[in-house]
Amino acid sequence: MSKVLFWDVPLFGHVNPSLGLVEELSQRGEQVIYYSTDTFKSKIEQAGAIYRYNYECDVFQKILCENQIMPSAKSYIEFFNKVLTSIDPAINYMIEQHNLEKFDYIVYGSLLTYGKILSEILEIPSISMFSLLASVNDLTGTYKDNNMVDYQNIAQSLCYHKISDKISLKYGIKFPLLQDLFFNKGDLNIIFTSKSFMPNPEYYDSSYIFMGPASNPDDGSVDFPFDKLINQKVIYISLGTIFGATEYKLYQIFFDAFKDTEYIVVMSAHNADMHNMKIPPNFIIRNYIPQTKLLKYIKGAIIHGGANTTNDLLKHAIPFIVIPIANDQFFMGKRCEALHLAICLDKNCISPTLVANSVNQVLSDPIYMKNLKIMQENFNACGGYQEATDRILTFIAHK
Repeated sequence: MSKVLFWDVPLFGHVNPSLGLVEELSQRGEQVIYYSTDTFKSKIEQAGAIYRYNYECDVFQKILCENQIMPSAKSYIEFFNKVLTSIDPAINYMIEQHNLEKFDYIVYGSLLTYGKILSEILEIPSISMFSLLASVNDLTGTYKDNNMVDYQNIAQSLCYHKISDKISLKYGIKFPLLQDLFFNKGDLNIIFTSKSFMPNPEYYDSSYIFMGPASNPDDGSVDFPFDKLINQKVIYISLGTIFGATEYKLYQIFFDAFKDTEYIVVMSAHNADMHNMKIPPNFIIRNYIPQTKLLKYIKGAIIHGGANTTNDLLKHAIPFIVIPIANDQFFMGKRCEALHLAICLDKNCISPTLVANSVNQVLSDPIYMKNLKIMQENFNACGGYQEATDRILTFIAHK
């Protein structure tokens, strides 16, 4: 039995996909110790891991969320500076934990800046989980169309060189390039999709495991009126957990697009205050919706392009449109559109009519369902958590 350090970004879109791997490793006899925040304590323990609170995860989560809600050149500079200055205390804490626990290997989220650095300092094998599906090259091309910041130019405005020199000298390692701080490749790399979804397969060597879509556990304690959805034409709308309280203009467009229609619209509006908005009677709005249970009822969806929800819809061959809001969502939306799996809309150039027509198009044009079925078959052919765990254990056994 090995002792495994799990460390990931404490956001639903990152922790949820990791839990199936935690469960599989635990069932195979590995002792998993998962460092996160209290939001995920129950889920982590249910998956079979030992939960440990990590203050640095709270800090990293706050930094990420602040930047995604207010993206601008100035905020990106502030974002990178905050991340860079958080590295040393985060690493120091985990070194202390390692001295107590003696971890055999580490599994970390690729977006977590500290993961690869820690594995090199501790000289233990590393497994990286890619919830964010785009590569650096994919995002560079995508972001140029959305006023995102160029890595090489922004580095000149940062404390990057000061921090990198400090960490390199202190621990005797080579500090990652700035653009690699959020694409932390490990000795093995798990990607939660099929290789057929990726636009540039030449980027991925044999260390990458395309395990297919992740399982996303629902909160079984949530009460939801599923009986109202039986034999109805249901549209699902979700803008994710970060942007749920920021996109009120979009919510109004959705209201205007689908009021007085035959659709029942189920909308997840995380932490959104809608008491001043006139909600149409055919809308069911909740702070949290058990998405996995909902899938069998819905005919189509409107999403922001988060990887987990996108994969859920592809896995179940459900037609959808994408309205990206930030970061890799632009890549996801454009990739789905390029494969004729979905329609991608610009949130700054939409109207109720365009949204309604786009939903009707993906529901009625057979090309979308044809391609969704092909992708569904590709997903089903992937090895899932079992294959990923087999590869991990075989790799560790030979180290």
